[in-house]
Amino acid sequence: MKKLISLCLILAFVFGTLQIAAYADSETPTLSHKQNITILFSEELPQDIQNKIYAHFYGVSFPGDNQDNILCSLFGHKLTTTSTTVITHNVYSNAPRCVEELYNLSVCSRCDYVSQELISRSRIYCH
Repeated sequence: MKKLISLCLILAFVFGTLQIAAYADSETPTLSHKQNITILFSEELPQDIQNKIYAHFYGVSFPGDNQDNILCSLFGHKLTTTSTTVITHNVYSNAPRCVEELYNLSVCSRCDYVSQELISRSRIYCH
């Protein structure tokens, strides 16, 4: 009986680990999701906040991030406010072809909440 329970626990662990690995590989944002945008922000911004900004603009999510975080529900969001520039390439067929947008973002470090406010939008020349 102990061997059967041990075998079931091992199989459950292996299956769970494979599911987490598959989910993490499929949901990690990379620049290949949308080749036509460039995101610029302060280098001093913590890496986890940078990742959440990328995820927000590329339309993907990170494993473990969700807006139903219990800490945010109880204590509110822990927000970091920053300015971010998003350049969308090849929007128009004639020059200037690109669009530059400046956003004020509030990003929660505990969940995937991102609030954005568009500050300016202009056409620019780019590659």
